[in-house]
Amino acid sequence: MDYLDWLRWSGHGFVCPHCRGTKRWSVGGRWRCASCRKWVSVLGGTLFAGSRLPLTVWFHAIWRMATSKSGVSALELQRTLGISSYQSVWTMLHRLRQGMGSGTKNLLSGTVEVDETFFGGPRSGIRGRGTTGKTMVAVAVEHAGGKALGRARTLVIPNAQSSTLSGFLAATVESGSTVVTDGLNAYHAATTRYVHDVHVVHGSGAPAHELLPGVHLVISLTKRWMLTTHQGGVQPEHLAAYLDEFVFRFNRRTSKVPGLIFYRLVQAMLNTSPAPVPASSDVTEHSPAFTFLPSTTPTASHVAPHSLALPPQKMPWRKGPPNG
Repeated sequence: MDYLDWLRWSGHGFVCPHCRGTKRWSVGGRWRCASCRKWVSVLGGTLFAGSRLPLTVWFHAIWRMATSKSGVSALELQRTLGISSYQSVWTMLHRLRQGMGSGTKNLLSGTVEVDETFFGGPRSGIRGRGTTGKTMVAVAVEHAGGKALGRARTLVIPNAQSSTLSGFLAATVESGSTVVTDGLNAYHAATTRYVHDVHVVHGSGAPAHELLPGVHLVISLTKRWMLTTHQGGVQPEHLAAYLDEFVFRFNRRTSKVPGLIFYRLVQAMLNTSPAPVPASSDVTEHSPAFTFLPSTTPTASHVAPHSLALPPQKMPWRKGPPNG
């Protein structure tokens, strides 16, 4: 718990979740706010709050999410952890996705490709942007020199009108950057704060994935990931959370230090207030209780995953909590 205390409050100091007070007392190993006198838990008001799963299980799940290149499904994690309740594992993963999508994100800059796409199974409707019954998502990705790509951003949007696309760009791309789009008219009004580079599909005769190769690669990778890791079973109401997971992992794909990703995700979990978690439509029995089953993971040939690729570090959380 010292480690979690340090992660949560070492940056900006203690802040009471009840009254926003900044002073606290230690009473018998517990914290009490000096302003409102209420007891404060290091897990209170965080994405760990209210869970009946042990922290060791949470840390195992976070490590899997942080180090897996393709992510992990709830069913796979349930088998690995040996937990009988699918709903408990599904809810835990959904909270991890909330953590992945939280925090301040630096704006994309330089040359940025932008396009929209649809997610969802085949349903009747009109072809193209007018397709009904599917979920529209705006996607942006930076160029990083040559054919290399930088960071990506996604957002579920209601339509492809100029006001909607303008809002997405304002929240995603730094003003003055070069925004590369197709010939959709709505982009003309949406890109007044940017250098607009239009690549027209019909005029060139080239397919869209050749004119906007970066953003279409990200779209293709996202859909393939959802199809392979989650068997395409992502409901519309959960799509934004799954997109947050994909973007979190994509933007850290070149990291050589998996332990640092673990650290950042735990920190995000501690500094994010929980949002309501919609029930999984795949669950038939919603029992809050859980029991451990015999683990299906072999132990004889188990190889420990790498930790931080760094020299041994000091443990600043052992020096005593801040504002103590």
